[in-house]
This record gives sequence, structure tokens and C-alpha cells, in this order.
Amino acid sequence: DTVVIQEDVKVKGDIALITSGTKPQANVRLAGEDISENDTAVPFGLRLGAAELGVLASAGIDRVSVLRRPVAAVFSTGDELKNVGEPLPQGAIYDSNRYVLMGLLQKSGVEVRNLGIIPDDPQTTVDILSEVAGEVDLIITSGGVSKGSADYVIPALKALGQIDLWRIAIRPGRPFVFGRIENTLFFGLPGNPVAVMVTFYRLVQPAIRRLLNERNLNPVPTVKVRALTTFPKKPNRTEVYRARLTLDQNNQLAVRAIRRQGSGLLASMSHADCLVTLGDDCDTAYPGDMVDVQMFLGLN
Repeated sequence: DTVVIQEDVKVKGDIALITSGTKPQANVRLAGEDISENDTAVPFGLRLGAAELGVLASAGIDRVSVLRRPVAAVFSTGDELKNVGEPLPQGAIYDSNRYVLMGLLQKSGVEVRNLGIIPDDPQTTVDILSEVAGEVDLIITSGGVSKGSADYVIPALKALGQIDLWRIAIRPGRPFVFGRIENTLFFGLPGNPVAVMVTFYRLVQPAIRRLLNERNLNPVPTVKVRALTTFPKKPNRTEVYRARLTLDQNNQLAVRAIRRQGSGLLASMSHADCLVTLGDDCDTAYPGDMVDVQMFLGLN
């Protein structure tokens, strides 16, 4: 009824000497102690990661039913945008948002269709949305959702479908639109790259998880951490700051804001390892206050 590991056995000739202190049932693995008969090995709504694949293999299960990956069409809008590798004339910028979104979507388990850059033209915008809407589950774009004279995304969405939400009380990220074209979900994200990432994490990623029927729509927990810097807060909106975790003088976990917080400063997201969120009902947080922190582990 017991297994003694070889390192604890001394062999003399054909005699095995077992040291004292060996307990009955030591090193014995009972059948069914991990997964009992008729237990569910992997429940519906759980993404198949390394552990889940191993559990299935341990039970001898070689085929399971899964949901297909959602398909998302991604494009950027703006005559000022240029593709990476093209010459950059005066007043133009390279399109970084599309690459950010494609990376975020692929990490979220979504199949991506890259539609490139859509020029600031109302009919072209309508044509592209009309063509792709019935072929994908989501359309995600950046820019073109404010009130500028060259912002044609919202009129096109109105013409082809419906708008369920426009503008949110989050900084960065206010010019955000959500709607539908038939059965295709539409997410119009802001043009500033940091706002793109913030709104994706807070609004698009939970929607993708819902499409995948995942049980946990917000997998990254919020933890309370002591602030080392001031996090200013204006009333009636949520403020999201890029920040870095560190240890304070007492070797306790603490957080400090990235120095430059402009919504167009994409490099600040690369320098950060977490987000600090001050909700609608919060005031300015000062050094020593406890703030809500979401780590990028599980987001990026």
C-alpha cells in the first residue's frame, strides 16, 4: 500500500533496507483523485490554455467541441495617416493604432482582417462598412468618431445601422462609439493611441469574451496599492493613468504614475506595467492613498 522512493532505500545484495518513518500510502496516487468518474474535466466557457490541454490529455480526451474564433475587421481613418515604410510628407503621421489593435485582438483570440487606412471620404466609409459588415463579427476602427468636419464614421454608421452609445466619461477615451450593422458589432475607438488601448481594455475586450461565451468577462483583478505620486481627478468622469509598480521604503508594493500622461504618447504604455483607475466617485489621490490598480499581466 506504499511507495518508497529510491533515494530512501539502501540496497545490500538482494536486500532492500527501508529507513524508518515511512508512512502508509506514501507516494500513492489513487485513480480518480484528480478527476472523478462523471466529473467535468473542462467546463464550457473556459479558454483552453496549457493546464486545460493537459487535463484533457490526462483523461484521454483527444477531441472537444469549441467555439470558432470571432472575426474582426480593423481599419484606421484619416488622410494624414501613412503606412509604415511609406515616405512621410509634412503634416503626416504613421498609423500605429491599427497595429496596436491587431496585436490586442490576436492576443484576445480573435481572427483579424486588416482593411488598412480608409481615407476621409463619406461614400468610401459607407462602402467599406457595407461591404464588410455581413462577413465579420466585429468592426473596430480608430479615429473619425468625433465632431470634426472630416469625421465620417458616425454618419456612415447611422446610415447603415444603429448607434447604441456615443461618448463616455473616461479620460483618456471620451470619443467612443458603439453600434451595430445588422448582426455585426461596431466599436469606434478614439484616434489617440493611448485612448485606443484604454477603451479596448475596458470595453472591447469584455465584449469579445462575451462573444466567446467565457465565464469571466473581466479576468484581470483590481487590487488596492499605495500611491507614491499624486493622481489628479476631475469630477464626473473616470480617470485612467499609466503607472509602474515598485516597492516602497518598507518593502511593500506601491505604485507611481508615469511622468508623461498625454493620450497621444504611446511609448508611455510601453513604459508602464499597470493602470491606475479613479472612478466617478473618487477624488484626487495623494501619496499614501490606496488606489485601484490593474496589472498588464493578462491584458497585453
